[in-house]
Amino acid sequence: MWMTNESLAALVFVYDYYPLSETLLKVQFGQHNTPQLNENTLWSYIIQIASGIRAVHMAGRACRTLDHSKILVTGKNRLRLNCFGMADVLAYDGGKNTAAFQQDDLIAFGNLVITLACNSLGAVQNIPKGAWFVVGGSVLMMCVADECC
Repeated sequence: MWMTNESLAALVFVYDYYPLSETLLKVQFGQHNTPQLNENTLWSYIIQIASGIRAVHMAGRACRTLDHSKILVTGKNRLRLNCFGMADVLAYDGGKNTAAFQQDDLIAFGNLVITLACNSLGAVQNIPKGAWFVVGGSVLMMCVADECC
């Protein structure tokens, strides 16, 4: 809490600055004809995001803001998860719902993976139209309907 004067208080969040970084939303979905991610890049993103979620959950917290607009792309395929903890500060519940929020994180992660794999933000609106194929031990995700992809 930062006291601006005796009668006014302001809450200030401090975070690292990464010049020339962009959100995953802008990089992947900001242009009309953005090419679909190749499998290696998709797996790199999945591993980085899952590792970040694991670190937050191991600390007994929940992300609560796992979204394309809250993930920064810095450099070549390097992701930085952003804005964790803000919801806890702004809507403090005493840690009563941490397990439920952690489950919500996993649902948001699944939705994030589907949208990246299908190269469409609308892919999560009709998940049954997306198909998962296991080929040679690696998972490839592919949408089978044009309105999903």
